[in-house]
Amino acid sequence: MTHRVKLPVQPLLLAGATIIALALGCTNGDAPPLDAAPGPSSAGSNASGSASASAGGGSSVAGGASGSVTCQGSAVSDSKRVVRLSFNQISRTIHSLLGDTFGAKADADFEIGAESPTPRTFPPLSSPQEGSSITTGIWQKSDLIASAAGSYSLSNLNQLTGCGAAPSDACAQAFVRSFAEKAYRRPLLATETTSILQVYSEVKEIYGIPEAVQHSVYAIMQSPQLLYRTEIGDAKDQAGPLTAYELASSLSYFLLDEPPDSVLLTAAQQQKLSTADEIGKQVDRMLATPAARKNLEGALFSYFQVDNLATVKIDDAAFTSGTQAKPYTGLRESAYHEVELFLANTLWSGPLTGLLTAKKSWINSTLASAYGITPPATSDESQFVEMQVPENRGGLITQVGFLAANSRPDVPSVVARGLVVNKSLLCQTNPPFPTDPELLEKIEAAGTALASASERERSEYRTTTSPCSGCHRIFDAYGLALDTYDSIGRYRTKDPQGRAIDPSVTLPVLFDKQVAANAGAMQMQIAQSPGFTACFSKNMLNWALAEGSQLTPTSCATQAIVDRFNTTDKSLSSLLREIAMSKAFTQRNAGGTP
Repeated sequence: MTHRVKLPVQPLLLAGATIIALALGCTNGDAPPLDAAPGPSSAGSNASGSASASAGGGSSVAGGASGSVTCQGSAVSDSKRVVRLSFNQISRTIHSLLGDTFGAKADADFEIGAESPTPRTFPPLSSPQEGSSITTGIWQKSDLIASAAGSYSLSNLNQLTGCGAAPSDACAQAFVRSFAEKAYRRPLLATETTSILQVYSEVKEIYGIPEAVQHSVYAIMQSPQLLYRTEIGDAKDQAGPLTAYELASSLSYFLLDEPPDSVLLTAAQQQKLSTADEIGKQVDRMLATPAARKNLEGALFSYFQVDNLATVKIDDAAFTSGTQAKPYTGLRESAYHEVELFLANTLWSGPLTGLLTAKKSWINSTLASAYGITPPATSDESQFVEMQVPENRGGLITQVGFLAANSRPDVPSVVARGLVVNKSLLCQTNPPFPTDPELLEKIEAAGTALASASERERSEYRTTTSPCSGCHRIFDAYGLALDTYDSIGRYRTKDPQGRAIDPSVTLPVLFDKQVAANAGAMQMQIAQSPGFTACFSKNMLNWALAEGSQLTPTSCATQAIVDRFNTTDKSLSSLLREIAMSKAFTQRNAGGTP
């Protein structure tokens, strides 16, 4: 639905050159991305060093093969840069600066934050709707948001400024300076104070103090200092750590998707983000908050592509949708909520591998029938009860939500499921779909010839027949092991034609062609492989860096984190802490190739 946004009646006359003075002065979808005060000088000091350094305990590939890893690159993965806030981060920043009443209205009017029609992506800026730079369309949207913020400040002057309905000049100026400092997430430079007060003074001279506050808020809300965050450090042309305030912003947007709170900003002011231990304490504090957990659980929804569940079309009468009054009478909504509860209850207790191996989930009466289990007598569709799952289930990828999200309308998709496992769990590059007309004709002809074949027979054709074999032998086995689950995730032993399904597979060379008897055995082998840890670490580091990068599971930046993570309890919290303390997160190269 398109929302029409009313522009303020009061013209924003000074939105041109005066406000520009606030500037800083500066597959196909399947393949992973190619991949003021001194800052944390000793943070990440235990990371591995330069290119070709040995980072033991891993693998030269992302799977289960044994042997030491010769890492590539350096422990500092990114060069100095300026990073755009995502629209979700802009939304959370608006809520922080102007309160939840205006924040909720801005979300609805501009379709950002909780009201965005598209799910968040992983990493945050990887979506075509986002991107790493501000395009004309994004700028226009940001400018409208800033204009609405200015109008809101005029209508709610006393509430926002605390200066009364007719504020004094001194009180209004003090508010504008304070608001800008909160928006920029650091103390103002002298030139920035001058620029902001120039806007204030010129508008006050023509219209008065209330309008001067309005235009000042507008200017601040559409300034680069709010819409971007810097990772430059004290010397832009030299490698080194982020400043304390840059690190505070990076930490908060990484873990919370919102600007740093007063505790974190005070730590930056007092130079208490200069060691790994000090950073770790702040990470632990933030991870204990509901906001951090909600943010990171949402990130993993995108990571595992479960968001597809909201729109996937499956031609099965049992794949029901609930009503607004009773959403959990629907299998779709129930499966979605099961994943939410599973992540919320699994991520924060026990090792990270529980994502693949946990033998319990949160199930309502709607899901119980799909799983073939009996819910407690007191349970109904609105109550999700912690239950042991059947022997043929375990972990996220045998849940209805994951399986249905990666199915075709009529049948489960061996290929789609295999691609997700290959990419999300093992960080292997998924090849683009072929576009050569002659090859597409051959594929179509093969599809016709194999129309009545079993999924295993089709897979055997793909993995042994050139040119299909070059790609499908890399990932088909993962999807084939999941063929005992139909298109909506029900367990089965026979296909629709009554043929017995054999879930045993020979895993790709990544796992030395080991045999997995079924999906559960495959998940266990993936969970126990060094490649899963390295892949998950690489992807969470990409999330922390917002845009993604040229990181791989064998990058020295990744392996430094993996090495440290392997000395911990191996929980998600420990991984996030190690990322935040790493050189890859706290330091930047001067420029060029790291």
